Amino acid sequence: MSRRPVTFLADENVAPRVVRALRDHGYDIADIKERGLSGWTDEQVLQLAGRERRVILTHDRDFAHALFRPPAYHRGIVIMQFSNSAPQVVAERLLVALQPRLLKRLPHSVVLLMGDAATIIH
Repeated sequence: MSRRPVTFLADENVAPRVVRALRDHGYDIADIKERGLSGWTDEQVLQLAGRERRVILTHDRDFAHALFRPPAYHRGIVIMQFSNSAPQVVAERLLVALQPRLLKRLPHSVVLLMGDAATIIH
């Protein structure tokens, strides 16, 4: 499988099945839970993702506060808000959304995924 140019950091609210699905499709994704970092604040997660140049994947809308930070402060954030939050459904919708056009726009952006739409809000 080819390596993808964008790397990710899964927040603690992202199911292991979603992390596995992305890895199975060739994405480089680190997981807060696997690293034993559950309970970290959003700020700590943002700083870690910034140091490692990773885009954060989360279900937590509170990460939208990054909009008030300089774009260079974070590598990017994808906030997933689906009516059906079953891990298989989330994984399928996320994989559909991560098309080259969106991946090119991810760095330093905040993206809201709702239903079948991806909205770049920053």
